[in-house]
Amino acid sequence: MKATLLAHGYENFAEPPFGTKTAPMASIFEMYWRVILAQHAAQRSAARMRQEMGRGLCGLATVAATAPFVGMIGTVFGIRNSFPGFDGEKSAILAAIADRLSDSMMPTALGVAVSVTACWAYRYLSVQMADFACEMRNAVLDLPNYLPVSPGLYPR
Repeated sequence: MKATLLAHGYENFAEPPFGTKTAPMASIFEMYWRVILAQHAAQRSAARMRQEMGRGLCGLATVAATAPFVGMIGTVFGIRNSFPGFDGEKSAILAAIADRLSDSMMPTALGVAVSVTACWAYRYLSVQMADFACEMRNAVLDLPNYLPVSPGLYPR
């Protein structure tokens, strides 16, 4: 990613400013503006990469927030379906109801498991994105060190 960022900045640096392909030897002022343009190109590239990488984080946060509630709805339906009409001995009826009630708790457990996993993944990816943004910012600030100092050293 850093190489792509630096490549975008260098392409903008190597290209003569303002669309003039036959510019004479660049002055110090023009060189300064070339460095600024290269930094802006690298910043745009960094913003585009950050946007592409962070595309699914909101969906992951939504899954983390809603999964327990979906599990609770499944549990409510499971409890509701645990009490059909029974006919027979009281101990057999209680055993059947207890079995169905224990099965009705499974959606809540799955919802909580999905929520915890999604929350962990969201936090991990958010930290990775913050580290990446810091690295990109440092690369943009370090870009002038990779560019030629003398006006005659850049390719035409």
